[in-house]
Parts: sequence; C-alpha cells; structure tokens
Amino acid sequence: MTKFDKSAQVDVDMSLNRGGWVFDEAEHRYTIGLVCVAHGAPQEKSIRLRGPFASMSPFTAGTQRPPAAFGRHEVLSWNDSASLPLLPSDRSVEIYAQLRKAPRLDLNVDGQWRARPDAELHATAQKYLMDLESETCPEGFWPVYKGESFDLWTPDTGQYYAFADPEPVLEWLPRKRIRAGSSNRDSAHREFPVHHLRDRAMMPCFAPRIAFRDVSRATDTRTIRAALIPSELFITNKGPYFLWPRGDERDQAYLLGVLSSIPLDWYARGLLKST
Repeated sequence: MTKFDKSAQVDVDMSLNRGGWVFDEAEHRYTIGLVCVAHGAPQEKSIRLRGPFASMSPFTAGTQRPPAAFGRHEVLSWNDSASLPLLPSDRSVEIYAQLRKAPRLDLNVDGQWRARPDAELHATAQKYLMDLESETCPEGFWPVYKGESFDLWTPDTGQYYAFADPEPVLEWLPRKRIRAGSSNRDSAHREFPVHHLRDRAMMPCFAPRIAFRDVSRATDTRTIRAALIPSELFITNKGPYFLWPRGDERDQAYLLGVLSSIPLDWYARGLLKST
C-alpha cells in the first residue's frame, strides 16, 4: 500500500527556491514541492506533475498549462519506492513519460534476457582476503577494483582498492554464492542452479563483465558510470556487476550500450533527485 492508493488525486508542483522566491526564510538551494492530495479512491491519471520552476513568472505560466498526468499503476511501475522524479525543467516531463514507455531493466519475462546486480567482495567485511599494503600487484595476485577503478568506456583506470591472492578468494566465493542462493532474501544467486554456484569455472571473475559505480555525486558530469571490466580481477561492493540468469554476449552488449547512453543518464539523474 502506498500514499497513492487512497488518493483521488495528487498534484505535485516542484519549485527551485533560487533567491528565496518561494520561501525567503528557507535555504535558497532547496527544491520545494507544493503537494495537494485529495483523499478518496484513485481516479484515472490521478497523479499530476509540474515543474520545477525557478521563479514566479514560469511558475505562473506553467500552472496555467495542463499538467503531465499519470495513472497510479503507471507510477508504481517506475521504481520500487514509488518515487516521483525531480526533472531539470517543467518541459522535461513529456520526455520522461516517453522514456517510461520502455520496460524496466530488471524486467523478468520468460524467453528474454535477465540481468541482476550483485556485489562480489565487501570492502570491509572481506578485508582479510585482500592485500591493502602493496603499491604494485604482487606476482600471481589479482587487482581488487573499487568504483574509481573504471569509468565510462574506460575498463581500467589503474586505481585499485587492493590486490588479492586468487586462491583464497576463489575458495570463499562459491560458499558465499551457495549461501545467497539458499537464503530467503531476493538474491540474484537464487536464479541459478546449485551446480552452477559451486562450479569454479562459472564464476564471473573468469570473464569480462559489466560493472557500474555504486556512488555518484550530483555534481558529476555523468550519473551512470558503467564499463565492461576485464577478467581475472575481483571487485568490491562499490562496483556492483551484473549476473546473467538468461542472456548472451549480444544481450550484454545491448545493456552496456543502454547504461552508457545519454538518455538513461538523464533519466537516472532525475531519479537520484527524486521526491
């Protein structure tokens, strides 16, 4: 049950409080949402969005135009938290609505590719498996990536979190995978048979894989930073990577292209600022 299930209508007008034009006593860098909720049974296209507006003039003009309206189930399909986006301008809602016609990247449909994010080594909990002291990679060791170890179209920046002897890690990883696969939580490993989880040769670190940075700042030029990282390395939780219950190399290339695209980055930036 969400706040939208008992609302006949929800109007959200977003405003940027530059110069304190909305509320002078509020922080001038804040984005302020003016929300009006009508109690009752949800109506068709009951969630209406406008803005953001940076001054009174565009606010007055914008509120005279019909808002972008969405149905409750439509909004709930956008993300798991029922968050509404904060977009760059009041003209962006139409673009957002067009992008939302595409299915979610975590769609689970039989016969179609399926990708699930996963974390390999936790930067703190698995420190005992890593060499945090060496400045160069010891012979026979593998690099341990952090988020800054890769960037958009750059699979190796030369900045590493640590190094690791692969044998102890490769002994530990199948046990972790099997535990996750048998747990009650929604683990990506539950979508694989046990023999796959046990098979050392099937571990993702033996093949190139798509990873993305876990942290992005609002001031960064790009929000989504993904790359096809090399094999024979480990990666911390600051760089989640994708497991593939279904799909092949063409599907991976497609997903990497989507993750690296400007439209998806624009969309993701709106979600990071969501209300």
